[in-house]
Amino acid sequence: MTTRVTLEHAPAAAVAPVAAPPPSAGAPLPATDPAAFAALPLAVAVARVMLEQLERIFAHEPGVRAGDDPEDVHKMRVATRRLRAARRVFREAMAGAVDLERANGDLKILATALGRVRDLDVFGAALRKHALAAPEADWPALERLIASRERERGAAREELRALLDSGALSYLRTDFHHSLDSLARREGAGRRKSVARCAPRLIVRALRRLYGHQSALLAPSVTDLHEVRIAAKRARYTCEAFAPAFGDAVDETIARLKDIQDTLGEVHDADIAVTFLLGMIQEVAAEPGLPLDRSTDGARPPATDAAPIARLISRYQDEREACLPTFRDQWAACPEPKTLRRSLTVPA
Repeated sequence: MTTRVTLEHAPAAAVAPVAAPPPSAGAPLPATDPAAFAALPLAVAVARVMLEQLERIFAHEPGVRAGDDPEDVHKMRVATRRLRAARRVFREAMAGAVDLERANGDLKILATALGRVRDLDVFGAALRKHALAAPEADWPALERLIASRERERGAAREELRALLDSGALSYLRTDFHHSLDSLARREGAGRRKSVARCAPRLIVRALRRLYGHQSALLAPSVTDLHEVRIAAKRARYTCEAFAPAFGDAVDETIARLKDIQDTLGEVHDADIAVTFLLGMIQEVAAEPGLPLDRSTDGARPPATDAAPIARLISRYQDEREACLPTFRDQWAACPEPKTLRRSLTVPA
């Protein structure tokens, strides 16, 4: 009898969304043209950027609880990442006005729970894609692998819902939101601390940190590529924070950084998958009496699963290797810090 590879996620458990209402806010923040945004005090502009990301977290909470669309988890996770990246870049500018350290602790816990669910979503989708291209003889093994990841994903979703139910967003929804909203409405400051004066230095610094990894790219390790991806992401987020002030000057840089981030994201996903699958092969080949580390429900995968998993590893490795020339081309196209700095002028 032919085994059909499952292509859809297992249905989420029926849980009624019980997200708290979004925090109350005052009048909408005033719209600003590029010149007006550039004239804002740096702390005020950063508060507006962070407030936008914080409100995205609250907007996606009902969808995360319902579990119907994996994009809600993804978008909430991205918002937490952007807030945590903003803390690293803008800590000095926000000192004394907002308790970034307290918020970062809560965001880190939330990001960890979101990351576990998101990683399993990505891994499950990749497994289904590879299963479609696999020989039919490999389908039973891949079906068992997909089913085990679905069970783990279900457990991760329950843990995430439990975290939200425990009040994980309480401080973010109240004191932190209020602090950002109050700061975002302030007006007036010396030109010395304006976006126009401070932002170019911060953008160039983030790009220089990315270029600091260049010497490791001749024969990069897994860790080297992961660190470049993180540095590209932080440089991109910094550019995007100040994009309203500089018109088209940073658009190309943002696009190049996104390309690098996306390509190295695929490399990273493959590295994580290969590490996991190698562990699965060790488990399949282990002595029957040894404890199980990875499989679920106390059931050891049959020894015949080793060969299909090994072929799956080979496909992941081929995909990874195919990404590296693309990354090198993208790296070569990324503007250098000095070149970008000359273009960072506020449009008249």
